[in-house]
Amino acid sequence: MKTTGTLKKYKVPLIITGVALAGYLGYKYYRKKHPTDESSLSADEKAAKAKGQALSYTLTSYQGLANTIFDAWYQRYNPFNAVDEKIVLSVMNKMKNDLDVLQLIRAFGKRRSPVNFLSLLVPDVTLSEWLSIGLETAELKAVNDVLAKKGISFQF
Repeated sequence: MKTTGTLKKYKVPLIITGVALAGYLGYKYYRKKHPTDESSLSADEKAAKAKGQALSYTLTSYQGLANTIFDAWYQRYNPFNAVDEKIVLSVMNKMKNDLDVLQLIRAFGKRRSPVNFLSLLVPDVTLSEWLSIGLETAELKAVNDVLAKKGISFQF
């Protein structure tokens, strides 16, 4: 009888601990199967360096190019075509290898989503997500075509 009283007494803390432990183990398993953006960028960067690729520009240049892409939306006031694809294409045309694209993604980081209305309520997105939201399918295909012509394996 004393055992049942003790079990009843600690029932709720045991359930909470079990759920928390299961959640933590589930999170660790998910992270192992789906690596974070930074870890996958690092792995791709190592592979590109193994191919003998090097950065074509300085690190600050990539930051400027990332700002240019962001400004293609931020400084445009057309509610029906929010992102100026010509600016995005001109930046992508400057990329010379996979390592350049990876550094551009890293420089872009996470920024406001290119949604004209209520963009402050939408979570920040990476460059790849930003382009898929801001560009139409044909425009995104044009970006990928520019990269493919240069022999860059990375596609958005």
